[in-house]
Amino acid sequence: MILTKLFVILITILLILEMITYFKNWANPPMREGAATMQSGSSTMQSAGGAYADPGLGKDPVYLSTLNASNISYLKDKVDELVGLKQQLNDVSAKVEQNTTALTQLSTQISDNTNKALGRDPASTAPIPQASGLN
Repeated sequence: MILTKLFVILITILLILEMITYFKNWANPPMREGAATMQSGSSTMQSAGGAYADPGLGKDPVYLSTLNASNISYLKDKVDELVGLKQQLNDVSAKVEQNTTALTQLSTQISDNTNKALGRDPASTAPIPQASGLN
């Protein structure tokens, strides 16, 4: 019986301490990542859509060399993409040339077969033969 009362008192004390901690944190929330505002010196700057503040690293050689290396790497990736696009363009041009040649040969063959079936050249200026023996 006494053990049960002690246990209830202990649980009650722990619950009260947890409530105090909760309300303490609620009144003063801890700093979280991605907060809406950031402190920059004495002025407050909005992280989304705020004015740009120069960090003053424009004269730091290590920062500049790192920035240049990352820019060069980015540009190299873009040039590699362009080289790949150039190769694809050359492949497509070769296929277009093959298709043009094939279509020209196909139209020549169709024209020749049509001329053979009709029995005369379409560019001929001779009069068209008349049908006879139908009377």
